[in-house]
Amino acid sequence: MSWKLIWFVRIIAFTFAVYVIHKVKNNRLSEKESMYWMAGTLAILFLAIWPELVDIAAAYLGVVYQPALLFFLGILFILVILYRQASHISQLKESNKELAQMVALLDAEVRLLQGGRPEAATRRGDED
Repeated sequence: MSWKLIWFVRIIAFTFAVYVIHKVKNNRLSEKESMYWMAGTLAILFLAIWPELVDIAAAYLGVVYQPALLFFLGILFILVILYRQASHISQLKESNKELAQMVALLDAEVRLLQGGRPEAATRRGDED
């Protein structure tokens, strides 16, 4: 790798790390999720500081073409992030469903306490 590319990768990784820290500081990114991004950024920064580690790891794992190892690790990292996001979305969907059911029960209870029939209104804002 040329020294220009190495310094470019170092600057980009450092800038991204500062960006992630800024997002966490402003409550735009959770600390839990930021750990994955910081780990990925530190791995890129680590490999930019010591690029020969890619050659050593590729030789140890029997990979002939070293960039293929980087692509594989990048894809693996993206898959881990996608799985975490899909899991989080599933949890949020379940929570949203439970909250909607709770609101419907509370709405029916309020209507019953106000003297109406809970099944009379099919949508919010209908009059009895």
